[in-house]
Amino acid sequence: VLKGETHIHGPIQTPTFDGTIRILDAGFTTVNPKLNFNVKDDIITLDNSSLKLDDFKLYDEEDNPLTINGTVTSKDYESFAYDLHITTDRYTLLNRPDSSSGPLRGILVIGTDIKLTGTEKDTQVDARIIIKDTTALTYVASSDYDSLIASLPDFNLNSTVTIEDNASLRVIINEQSGDFLEASGGANLELGFDRTGNVRLSGTYTIKKGVYRVSFYDLVKKNFTLAQGSTITWN
Repeated sequence: VLKGETHIHGPIQTPTFDGTIRILDAGFTTVNPKLNFNVKDDIITLDNSSLKLDDFKLYDEEDNPLTINGTVTSKDYESFAYDLHITTDRYTLLNRPDSSSGPLRGILVIGTDIKLTGTEKDTQVDARIIIKDTTALTYVASSDYDSLIASLPDFNLNSTVTIEDNASLRVIINEQSGDFLEASGGANLELGFDRTGNVRLSGTYTIKKGVYRVSFYDLVKKNFTLAQGSTITWN
């Protein structure tokens, strides 16, 4: 039984026996990005070559569950294969204050249905994602796209992304000058990614309200209001 706040660092050595691990009132924190997950009382089933999750639930700070079903198998505990199904109606995936460092800040609340299959070398992700209307996310733009893509593991992604009308996104274009674009609105998008780093995006984002701030050195700062019903279309 694991009880209390738990921080996991490094590889987990899986016991070579048949049985279960009960996790009771535990908290898990990832490092980068920093995400918090809580487990109330759940069981992981183990045998000599697999780990099984049966309606295993992770909870956010508002007690919303994210449910995981499936298996992770390994013959030598160095190479892995997994077949997982992850679902939630509402889950706060990210909650970071604006004073935080890093490219993502604010609140990201999602609903999702994800199928995740593959190995440690190659992954297939099929997902339906809903960005909920309580989302208020800030993204700090940078020119490090190529290095970001190079750091990702090999995977294929096929997904549909729905953005609810009141979800807001702020893109800070220049952190020094304070230039930003902020908008809320709805969208239905098709998003894909392949092992070579190619991103495919199609669909339309319809703006409910928004503002674009632009500055000229320290002399002039001007806000431009985005007209309701304006659209951005990818194809």
